[in-house]
Amino acid sequence: METRSRLLNATIEALIELGYSKLTTSDICRRAGISQGALFKHFSTKADLIAAAAEDLYQQILETSRRRIAELPDKDDKISGGLQALWQAYQDPKLIASLDLHTAARTDPQLHSVMQPLVAQHWKNIINIAGELYPQFSSQNGFVFLVDMVMMAMMGFLTENLISDRSSIHEERLAFLETTVRHYLFRGL
Repeated sequence: METRSRLLNATIEALIELGYSKLTTSDICRRAGISQGALFKHFSTKADLIAAAAEDLYQQILETSRRRIAELPDKDDKISGGLQALWQAYQDPKLIASLDLHTAARTDPQLHSVMQPLVAQHWKNIINIAGELYPQFSSQNGFVFLVDMVMMAMMGFLTENLISDRSSIHEERLAFLETTVRHYLFRGL
């Protein structure tokens, strides 16, 4: 179990540092301090290793998100605080690495088949967290769609920030997104 854990951690570390396209089993083994043979005793293929690491990665992202949400003061505005916590999550190198897997899965059929069920489960987990954070809104028509739109907006903000220098308008973007969310939540979806 310890070797498997070291392999998963090394895979996530390499994915964060190098990205999926430069990820090699040789580097993962070096980082984990094990041989290639030991790797293949635990995972029969590189795809199996990536699948297990991606599952672990998503679990870590969810745990971090839950912790950030739990740390929101009860008296604070949960909408503003929730959006800030979500943006913090999108700054996490682990989440950025997961987006790299999404992009790579577009042209890698084996990775696509691995990622598709993981992404579907991750999405269900996100909806559950949003429902826990905003129970008073979670039964409204369109709540799930609103959560989806907020997530896609954040992903767009992040993607642009990775390749351009428009981060100076980030606060304005978040303020506009918050205004939009409030409008739909309090005036109906």
